[in-house]
Amino acid sequence: MNFGIPLNRTSAVYHQQKKTMKLFLENTIRLSQWLSADVKAPFPELYLAGGAVRDLMLGKAPKDVDVVCKNARTFARRLTRGKDMALVPMEKKPDVPTFRIVDRNAPDRVLDITEMRGETIQDDLYRRDFTINAIAVRIGNNGHPDDVIDPTGGQADIAAKIIRNVDGSAFESDPLRILRAFRFAAQLEFAIEPATEKNMQASIMLLTRISVERIVSELLLILERPVASETIRRMDATGVLDVIFPEILPMKGCPQNDYHHKDVWGHSLLVLENSENILNHLEMFFGDRSPLIAANLGECHRAPLLKLAALLHDVGKPSTRGLNLETGRITFYGHDETGSAMMSVITERLKLPVRDREFLSLLLSEHLHVLDMSAPNVTWRTLMRWFRRLGENVVPVIVLGMADVQGARGPASRPEAIAAYSDWSRRMIVQYDDAARRQLAQRNLISGHDLMKLGVSPVPRMGDILKHVRDAQDVGDVIDKEGALSLALRMLRDISA
Repeated sequence: MNFGIPLNRTSAVYHQQKKTMKLFLENTIRLSQWLSADVKAPFPELYLAGGAVRDLMLGKAPKDVDVVCKNARTFARRLTRGKDMALVPMEKKPDVPTFRIVDRNAPDRVLDITEMRGETIQDDLYRRDFTINAIAVRIGNNGHPDDVIDPTGGQADIAAKIIRNVDGSAFESDPLRILRAFRFAAQLEFAIEPATEKNMQASIMLLTRISVERIVSELLLILERPVASETIRRMDATGVLDVIFPEILPMKGCPQNDYHHKDVWGHSLLVLENSENILNHLEMFFGDRSPLIAANLGECHRAPLLKLAALLHDVGKPSTRGLNLETGRITFYGHDETGSAMMSVITERLKLPVRDREFLSLLLSEHLHVLDMSAPNVTWRTLMRWFRRLGENVVPVIVLGMADVQGARGPASRPEAIAAYSDWSRRMIVQYDDAARRQLAQRNLISGHDLMKLGVSPVPRMGDILKHVRDAQDVGDVIDKEGALSLALRMLRDISA
């Protein structure tokens, strides 16, 4: 079997297709083994379909092997009967029953059995979202691949790198397909066909019918891409972002002071691009500390969430916009805290986990404070307090601050100041990694119990005293328990005096 394209055996395409066939066979051998072990009754018509076929045609190993047939539940149960396998109902697609088979002895061996939509495989394929996902391969006896079924021209669109809807009602059937189109375009580096984009734009308000969980899942997949900003700009041009984040509408056309060359929204898009540029070139910006930053942002969607924070970091500006009558300069006093509160509302609406809500709100509340911390008169004691309060979150805060400063290119902005801030950001990461983390990890030299053992009665300000002692410990003013107790007792005497 080939994939319907005449090939020159000396061409690179031919060798790519040989690789594709090898991948196909490797990913269907589990089905071959299971079918061979069960010959008591005829099998239903089986087809490999959707993303697995698309990925194979692109020479990529499929994430999932998705087999389509009628009576999927019955067939899945039959495959697992008498074997050490788990059968798990899935919700991969709305209203399409899917059953995942997992080999308990080899958990990485996973097979999805999906119910065929319609009477024939052609009916099923015509109900899919995009032509590149509407291709099937018939699975013959013992799991061997057979004919390719491609009624919508998906192979040609894969070759042309085009995202095309199967029909004009695709987005009415499932509006989430609007975001999936952008996600596939970003992941595969394909272009969305103009008529499809028009259909998407005409259907964007239908996104309000979709659960926010499904929307967030697609959005995070888009933001995970190295150059998600290009896709975000295309989403903005079609109006999709206005539906997901109505808070951005006042940002558009909102003018800023002469430190900026763009309005609030234009600046925000630029900060998103800057954050991606930093993340994609960590070694250039942070040298040998780039692994620290990569590890910090590589957990729990922190990198895509940082990009979301970059996009919305100034969401509080329109409602705080004012004018200094003496200087004539536009002001946005308190927009960081206002934006943080707005982000809390946004993330609650999107039903993000509490951990992610707190992370995003922190980034917005700190995105101005980090600039204050770069002032030349800031002491090491103040920096240590900041490091202690933020902990590991100081890393994304510094990255966001760097991206924000790089996006301020108005007539009052000076290139040397931007470069100096980048240098400060690198130094802070080094100081945090080399000195602060180790110091902050040390246990407190004293506690309230230590003071009470000396006969000191609890006083209302004891917590403040212990905090002051800890500050002294962090900067090396006290280095042992004796010195810490002495400092605490002096402070207690001052309070009592």
